[in-house]
Amino acid sequence: MELSNSIQNALNEMGYHSLLPIQEKVIPMIQDGKSLFVLAKTGSGKTASYLIPAIEQVQETDDFTSVLIIAPTRELAIQISLEAKLLASYTKVHIVTLIGGMDSDRQLNALRHRPHIIIGTPGRLLDLYTQGAFDLSKLSLFVIDEADQVYSTGQSEEVKQLRKEIHGVQTICLSATKNDTIQTYFDTPFEEVLQGSVAVRSYYLETKDKKTTLLSLLQSLPITSAIVFVNHRSTAIELSELLLRNHILSSAFSGYFDERKRIAIMSDFRKGDIRVLVATDAAARGLDIHELSHVIHYDIPIDTETFIHRSGRTAHQGDEGISI
Repeated sequence: MELSNSIQNALNEMGYHSLLPIQEKVIPMIQDGKSLFVLAKTGSGKTASYLIPAIEQVQETDDFTSVLIIAPTRELAIQISLEAKLLASYTKVHIVTLIGGMDSDRQLNALRHRPHIIIGTPGRLLDLYTQGAFDLSKLSLFVIDEADQVYSTGQSEEVKQLRKEIHGVQTICLSATKNDTIQTYFDTPFEEVLQGSVAVRSYYLETKDKKTTLLSLLQSLPITSAIVFVNHRSTAIELSELLLRNHILSSAFSGYFDERKRIAIMSDFRKGDIRVLVATDAAARGLDIHELSHVIHYDIPIDTETFIHRSGRTAHQGDEGISI
C-alpha cells in the first residue's frame, strides 16, 4: 500500500518495523473509501489501522474538521489522541481531544483553531456540538472505537444524535464483540473485517479464601505486570492496601478517581513503577497496555462482554497472556 513519507517517518520513530496483519488489511480498505465493521480485540493494532488513513486523508491547508473519532471512555480517548499525535508528528494536522472531567474552556479554545481531527467521548462531544463549538458539515470520516462498549455503557443515544448530523459519511466501527445495535451506527453499506483468535490461556481457580489465593498467585507466578479486576471501588482500595502491606507494588484504579489521578496511575503502571493494578471495570475498556502478562478476575464480571474486555487487556500484538 502507499503510505506518505511523513507517516513512514513517524512509524519508524515509533518503532514500527512492519505493519500488523489487521493494519495491512484495513488501511487499504479505508483508503478506498469503504465503510467497515472491524471485529478485533484491543491490542491487535486496530487503532493505527484507522488513524493512519485518517491522518493521510487530511489536507493540511483545510480549515475544517474532516475526521471525528468517538471512544466510550476518557482513558481510551486520551490513548487514541496520543497515538494520533505521534503518527501526525511529521505533519501539520491539528488534533483536539474532547472529554469530560477536564477544563471545557480550554477545549472550547482549542476548537477555535478549527482542528482537522476531533477525538472524544460521546457526552462531551454532543454537549459541545449542541453549543455550536464545532462543525461537522464537511466531515469525511466517522470512527466509533469499542462500539460494543458505547452500547453497554449507555452512550448509544448520544452517538445516534451525532450520527443524525452526519449523512452519507464513510464510517468505521471497531469492536471486540458483535451485537445487532452496531448496525444502527451505519447509514451507508458496510463490509465486515473479522480478526482471528488470540493467544489468551484461561484458568479457573476455586478457593475458600480469595485474598490468600490472590497473594499466593502474585508472589509465585512469573508476573511482569497484572490487572486484578474487582466489581467495586471499595474492594479495589482494600486489596491494593493488602498488596502494598505484602511488598507488592500496587495501586487501586477506579472511575471514581478524578481524571488527573487516573492518568498519573496509568503512567506509573506503564513505566513499571506499579506492578499490579487493582481495578474496577473502568480499566477494562480500551486500555492498550503492552507486556501485561496476567489478568485476574478477583470478582466475576457482570456479563460476558465485560469478561471478554477484561481478558483482552493481555495478549496484545502477538504476545501470549493468561486470564485467571
